[in-house]
Amino acid sequence: MATPHALQLGPVTAHAFNKNRDAVAICPNTKEVHIYRLKGNKWEKSEVLAEHDHKVNGVDWAPNSDTIVTCGFDRNAYVWKKEGVTWKPSLVLLRINRSATCVKWAPNEKKFAVGTGDKVACICSFDEEGNWWVSKHIKNLQSTVLSLDWHPNSVLLAIGTAALKASIVSTYLKGEEEKPSPTVWGKKMPFGEVMETFEQPDGGWVHGVSFNEAGTSLALVSHDASFTCIEGGEDGNHTTTSIVTRHLPMRSLVWVSDACIVAAGHDCFPVIFRKETNEWVCHGSIDQKKKTSAGTGMSAMNRFKQLDTKGREDTSNETVLNSVHQNAVCDVQIYKGSRSRCSEFSTTGIDGRMVFWNVGTLSSSFAALKI
Repeated sequence: MATPHALQLGPVTAHAFNKNRDAVAICPNTKEVHIYRLKGNKWEKSEVLAEHDHKVNGVDWAPNSDTIVTCGFDRNAYVWKKEGVTWKPSLVLLRINRSATCVKWAPNEKKFAVGTGDKVACICSFDEEGNWWVSKHIKNLQSTVLSLDWHPNSVLLAIGTAALKASIVSTYLKGEEEKPSPTVWGKKMPFGEVMETFEQPDGGWVHGVSFNEAGTSLALVSHDASFTCIEGGEDGNHTTTSIVTRHLPMRSLVWVSDACIVAAGHDCFPVIFRKETNEWVCHGSIDQKKKTSAGTGMSAMNRFKQLDTKGREDTSNETVLNSVHQNAVCDVQIYKGSRSRCSEFSTTGIDGRMVFWNVGTLSSSFAALKI
């Protein structure tokens, strides 16, 4: 099993792996993107992408074209292509007045989506005549876009917003791509058509959205600490299941099998949701870091000795959490496998750590390696 690593770079808000999984691009809460490459069993920083004027919020790495896309607070997005040993950026015409919040390549890698604080999502494709990337806007989203995920057909896009809504929207670019086949979400897919909308009845920003491998189900997590799964039906009747958990809000999620989802966020550990006999069940934390009787990092005998000799407990180490991550988890990504059969996934968080989790045992080992 792979070993988790402490990146020691401050908050890591997003990360993305290349196709061979021997390189990772991370957003270290600055205006740069750092690329680490695996050398033996250690990750070493090899390149820095520096073009943004303000903090980078999102990064994604297209596996087949080996192309990176980034977006940030400076209202810009860049597409990075490696020429020799140097990464060259291409500007994207987003036409927005607020920051770009997240970005995702479509599975066919011919376009990508950028979420914004301008109440629109930008669908970007390459204009060969102008030799730049241009965008069309998905409008009427009512608030900031917080999360994105693509359907396998590269046409439907799931969008989570701060307007307490998640939508499945068509991004079909007529004349640029083949007409899409019907899906469980609908048949006619003109650009901007809303195929499905889910509103949070109790309120809660939609922090994360994720399609399953087949694109027949959409899962999402919200700021009210709830988990929701919308399962599409061939007759157009969709089944929606919501679970209000006792955890703190989750920020990101990913399918690790057709009936299992991992989510993580402000609780600082991954939580597993599993479908059992047609019902979704929350199985709680999968962090197997050794717990103590009082959850403070000391045995019951040591606590008794401190109470006997000092008249009180020593709480000098009370800020150390009984979890691998020591602060909120911002991003969850598949490291090995696919959404239908994942063997290992990764998490990054505000504590600057990148942790690899083995799905087979649903546990991790921890070693704080400085890289």
